[in-house]
Amino acid sequence: MNRPPDVRQHFEEYAEQEWDRFENRLTGRIEYAVHRNFLMKHVRLGDSVLDLGCGPGRYAIDMMQAGANVTLGDVSAVQLDIARQKIAEAVLDATAALELDIRDLSRFDEGEFDLVVCIGGALSYVHEDYATALREMARVVKPGGRLVVASMSLYGLLPVFAAGDKAGQLRTFDQHIDRRKLLDNPGYLITEPDSPVIYMPLFLCTNRYLRDFVESLGFRVVGSAAANPLTTDGQKLERISADPEAEATLIDLEVSLSERPELADSGEWVIVAAEKLGA
Repeated sequence: MNRPPDVRQHFEEYAEQEWDRFENRLTGRIEYAVHRNFLMKHVRLGDSVLDLGCGPGRYAIDMMQAGANVTLGDVSAVQLDIARQKIAEAVLDATAALELDIRDLSRFDEGEFDLVVCIGGALSYVHEDYATALREMARVVKPGGRLVVASMSLYGLLPVFAAGDKAGQLRTFDQHIDRRKLLDNPGYLITEPDSPVIYMPLFLCTNRYLRDFVESLGFRVVGSAAANPLTTDGQKLERISADPEAEATLIDLEVSLSERPELADSGEWVIVAAEKLGA
């Protein structure tokens, strides 16, 4: 089983930018606020947590500060090194930090964790192997335990093509996304492998598709959200960023509206939380 090398290479080269993007851009600060608000509703004191695609450890720190015991997993050794550093700076300890592929969690026993978390792009980066990855995540959750998982959004990604007024991307739209498949309303699709804009094939899905797939694995969905429901990456928000009150209002609106069913597919990310049956 081989992950395309550009995924690992991308995050090795991206390094601390993956930490900084949640601070340096307003859209990043919103993305973090929405994901964190949703995630922390499902973290309990003493939980054994597997944080997949953990990156530099920002959400792991939040979960540890809430009293969870977190095992880190990521495809990038560089990201894991940054996570260890950030966790140490926060005067916390991870249970372990492991270089791994989310499609193969065979090092873990069935039902080993109270909570498995996979937010960010990890599920989308395995493109057509998303089902294998989701089955592996489901396997290592305890009966009665929880899964919190995110995917890049099928419809929420589309505004990015208009953000920044990029006419060239729209002229070449079919080089990035198969328009016929999109209009057939498939619930999910894989972006085109040779897209000059989308730097690797990505799995994209709707809120309903992700919910249904997770439930098919023996879970009961207990919540879902969209991030960011009101803004998209690439928007120029300098005037809002320069006004603390305006920024705070926008972030509050994004968080408050993120779980509205009417906005389920409006964000760049769909997030689902589910409980494993059979406890």
